[in-house]
Amino acid sequence: MYSAALWEHYQSPKHRGRPENFQRSVRQSNPVCGDHLELFLGFDSRQNVTLSFEARACPPVVAGASMVCQWAWGRSRQEVLALKAEEIGQWLAPLPPQKRHAVALLWLGLQELCQQTESGMDQGPPR
Repeated sequence: MYSAALWEHYQSPKHRGRPENFQRSVRQSNPVCGDHLELFLGFDSRQNVTLSFEARACPPVVAGASMVCQWAWGRSRQEVLALKAEEIGQWLAPLPPQKRHAVALLWLGLQELCQQTESGMDQGPPR
């Protein structure tokens, strides 16, 4: 049903856990299936992205969050903002129709985080 890559990231997720320091977080959920995802955005000393997550969700959401965080780590804000939902979908493919919400949950959360920082909403001390 799922790819080997999806299972690998689900069983051993990368960048899972609430970090000590981050500038922004966003929560996404799917009320239909009960998935909950929280993304934590920070920046290293060179202003490159650090991204981590917490999730209580189905395997595609957990694996997708792991894949997105691993991909985003160390990239610029602009690179992360340019990530397309279709790319996330390709990383998780093949997904059954009832699990495609995972792509939307991840992409919308990432877009919201990046747009907050682009609009200057990340002023102030890290949490």
